Amino acid sequence: MAIRLNSIKQIHEILDNHTNVAHIVEFGNAYIRGDARDWITSNKFELDGFTQGVGKKGDIISKEYFQALGLKHTSIDLNGREGCLPLNLCTPISTQQPDLIGTADLLIDCGTTQHVQHQYECFMNAFMLTKINGFMIHTLPKKGHWVNHSQYKYTTQFFIELCNKMKYNIIQLKQLDDLIQICIQKVKNSAVITKDEFDKLPLHVEETPVELLNDRALYPYAYKRG
Repeated sequence: MAIRLNSIKQIHEILDNHTNVAHIVEFGNAYIRGDARDWITSNKFELDGFTQGVGKKGDIISKEYFQALGLKHTSIDLNGREGCLPLNLCTPISTQQPDLIGTADLLIDCGTTQHVQHQYECFMNAFMLTKINGFMIHTLPKKGHWVNHSQYKYTTQFFIELCNKMKYNIIQLKQLDDLIQICIQKVKNSAVITKDEFDKLPLHVEETPVELLNDRALYPYAYKRG
């Protein structure tokens, strides 16, 4: 999964303005892409000596970058690559690794959730992992884009209704060219919702036959439960 320019800028808005952020939890074995690397080089420090990931040439492993900032970093991906914990986002993390619950000052999801078959469990895992007053950043494909790549697509209305239901504070919500990006804060009154409530939200499910979706071949493990 890829952290691009808009995401790294949003991430640093939280990191640079909230000095109590010490632990990042990240969905996916993520990489920092070229435009984000250029921004870091211009605004933070030179990115020398970082490991090339398995993504595009020049992609660096995000875990190494966040650790270089002095942050604790926990990544979750069933593939177990790049130091990820091989946990399943399709099932409650509380039943897999309960010590992670309520530990994230910042949860980052840059292109992972759309590949998780059980959307309800994935979004509730984000809630459970995040501390009260902690932040979550989701950058996910916008409805009408990334055709045949992942079944699930998102709209601003989906996130507005999700945040209303779960009583999150919306810090920033914007549409990029092909993505929806939102930064939200979990507060004391925030709460999980039922699956029935979640299923009524306007999540877009692409009608492309499952066998034609290319992410099933790329990430088959993401669609397994239990």
